Amino acid sequence: MALYTPEGTAIAGFGFEESACEIHLDKLYTPARWKTKQDVSELVGRNVVIHFEIRGAALYGYRFVS
Repeated sequence: MALYTPEGTAIAGFGFEESACEIHLDKLYTPARWKTKQDVSELVGRNVVIHFEIRGAALYGYRFVS
């Protein structure tokens, strides 16, 4: 998962390269995490575009909470 500006620029620290999502097949939810960012609080009030990169799976929904 990566976060981009509405103009299409990756937001520093929230790109695919910094993504640190751990997938556990026995769990329903997987929180989004990044290597150098504790949370998305610095983005509160900003418009962002969420990019998902998924291989061999399906995304049925997501919840975005700051």
